[in-house]
Amino acid sequence: MSNPRNLLPSMRALAAFSAASRLGSFSKAGDELGMTQSAISHQIRMLEDQLGQPLFNRLHRNAVLTDAGRDLEITTRDCFERLELGLKRLEQYRKPNQVIVYTRPDFATHWLIPRLPRLKAAHPEIDIWLFSNEQTFEPVRGEIHLAILPANNDLQGLECRHLFPDLLTPLCAPALAPINSVNDLLQRPLLHDERREDRAKLADSGWIAGDRHGPRL
Repeated sequence: MSNPRNLLPSMRALAAFSAASRLGSFSKAGDELGMTQSAISHQIRMLEDQLGQPLFNRLHRNAVLTDAGRDLEITTRDCFERLELGLKRLEQYRKPNQVIVYTRPDFATHWLIPRLPRLKAAHPEIDIWLFSNEQTFEPVRGEIHLAILPANNDLQGLECRHLFPDLLTPLCAPALAPINSVNDLLQRPLLHDERREDRAKLADSGWIAGDRHGPRL
């Protein structure tokens, strides 16, 4: 009976693929991993042979993912992020005061990170490790100590505290003037974030009414 693990690609090949897909270049992937371009190409070729399909369209100096490659890129990105998070959790055994915090990148950049120095100064004994991505919270739910999330996430089974409301303010460039009334504003194209919680807030507040469409960010 064959061992299912024998069917898994090597970590070296997956790392080469992950770097090349993220950077769009075998040469840049080699620089990042300390390998030659030909070594990266060899690892990816072995991976393609094992999977039985091409993962890249090789166009001059650029490496463009195929449909299968894009699918695998999502999988490998998630796997490496979870592996990184899992390895980081091991540090709790030698760093008992480590706290792993999860949040969205926009919140981390504009709110949390600017406040971390003050927190560190007040509690130097705490080792804070920030983990953020645009994916859903659920895959890492059991692997973090603290999460800062929009309230509409599935928070069952978690101890939650409301921090503050997330206010949305409609804005537009001055070049779109004259806008003299709310009705004028409603005639303009709607820019909205595809994140479900933001769209739900817009709908609840009345900014999305009827069958209105606009560019999605």
